[in-house]
Amino acid sequence: MEVEQYSYLWDGSQPGWILLRIDGERVQLTIEFAKGGPSARELGSIRKAVPGFQALPLSSVIERIKGQPSLPLGEFESSEARKLAQSCKDAGLNVVQLVNELPRYLLVNELTKRTLLIEDDDLASRVKDAALQRRIPIRHIEA
Repeated sequence: MEVEQYSYLWDGSQPGWILLRIDGERVQLTIEFAKGGPSARELGSIRKAVPGFQALPLSSVIERIKGQPSLPLGEFESSEARKLAQSCKDAGLNVVQLVNELPRYLLVNELTKRTLLIEDDDLASRVKDAALQRRIPIRHIEA
């Protein structure tokens, strides 16, 4: 798929399209272990504190992270990240947080109230860049 097939966003053939710029933080969380990987206590704590591991038997948890230097938990909206990080800290886990404050963009039609989602991340980025270059209107919100 090529960027030009989305030219209706900026050429006026379908009025109302804007880029919604969403400012706010996304936080990446990672549990860091000592050099040899997670201890038995940490494995048990992960099962208690990390939602994706709560239903797993201990043997599955061990199999997934044994010998690993860290366990990436993913990227979260800031309030969700704070809750999960606090839960991990309360369980005695060493949580590292990396805050990403890059803006996110969403293509929205203000007239029809529709949103365009492009599943291919590379293509979505190129369409956003093309829309910015062609001076599509931008609206800002804080997340």
